[in-house]
Amino acid sequence: IFENGYDTPLDTWDEVFPETAAMTRACAYDHLGVGGSDFIPVDAGVRTTRDQVDELHQLLQIAEIEPPYIFVGHSNGGYNQLLYTLYYPEEVLAHVMLDTYHPEFVKPYFQSGQRIGGERLDRYTSSLQVEELTTLGDRPLVVITADHPDGEVAFPGRVWMPLQEQYATLSSNSRYIVTDSSAHDI
Repeated sequence: IFENGYDTPLDTWDEVFPETAAMTRACAYDHLGVGGSDFIPVDAGVRTTRDQVDELHQLLQIAEIEPPYIFVGHSNGGYNQLLYTLYYPEEVLAHVMLDTYHPEFVKPYFQSGQRIGGERLDRYTSSLQVEELTTLGDRPLVVITADHPDGEVAFPGRVWMPLQEQYATLSSNSRYIVTDSSAHDI
């Protein structure tokens, strides 16, 4: 299950999806408010990662895509895979996290109730939801992050990198990989 980053359409996977689909069943979709999915009205209530997880769970059931699932989540899409595991642990086999936002990074930059972009997510509240997950047990986990230099405005390495390393401690069966051949869109 490929999980897109925040406000990113599923074409973000164009380079890896066909190769993955040649080896195994692969699924990608647009979150509500992005790409080919339905628009979310500006006056819609506050949405959180929990809403996206519930929608994905329903979507997988309707499409009759049976678990177990391996999640590949980029950026904010990593939130969805972590929260999915919290609520549906028996359905998740493994994780690949690609430069995933961390709650400790998100909370200083977003306020509760603030909704931006097409997905209209309250990213602050979503970060609190994700913090509820404290372990992935021994599920296979690969954390891949870009080597963000300390001077990079969006993701200062001195803050970002230790949080990525912390993600790798969620599982007793993990690998942590830093790539210097990519920016945030790994």
